[in-house]
Amino acid sequence: GICGLSDALAISEKDPKRQRKLKMITTSSTRLLDLVSNIMDISSMRTKRLKLSKEPCNLTQVIDETVHMLLHAADKQGRPVKRPSVNLINDLDKARLPIIQADVHRCTQVAYNLLVNALKFTQEGEVRVWGEHIPEAGQVKLHVTDTGVGISKAHLARVFEPFEQEE
Repeated sequence: GICGLSDALAISEKDPKRQRKLKMITTSSTRLLDLVSNIMDISSMRTKRLKLSKEPCNLTQVIDETVHMLLHAADKQGRPVKRPSVNLINDLDKARLPIIQADVHRCTQVAYNLLVNALKFTQEGEVRVWGEHIPEAGQVKLHVTDTGVGISKAHLARVFEPFEQEE
C-alpha cells in the first residue's frame, strides 16, 4: 500500500528534499496504520474478541530490535524520538531470558509503547530496559526505568484507562 510505495520511492529518489518528504509520507502512513490497528485492537478487547497467538518468543531479540529501531526513529515532526541528551540502554542480554510462549507482535507492540513513552518524557539522563527470569514462579519480567518526570500520584490510578494521557 501507501507505506511500501512511498518507501520504495524514497529509496530511489536522488533529490534529498523529495526523499525527506517521501520518508515523511512513509512515517505518517505507518503511524496512521498503527493508529487504526490500535483502535481496532481496543474494540476487540472490549468485546473480548482479541485473538493472541502463542508462539516461541525471544524477548531479548524483541527488545534488541525495538531499541535499534528507536535509536533511528523520528517523531511526527521528523525529530529523533531519542534525544541526544538521553541514553537508551538495553540491559536485557544480561538476564539470559528463556524463550517464552507469547504473541510476538503484541510483545513488540508493548515494548515499543513503553520505550517510546519513557523516551518522550525523559529530557535528559537515561531510559533503561532490563529483565529477570523467575523460574520458581514461571515468570519473565521486563522493566523499563527512566530519569523522566514520572507520573503524578493524581494520574497514577488512570494509567491503564483507554485514551488517558498525562500532559
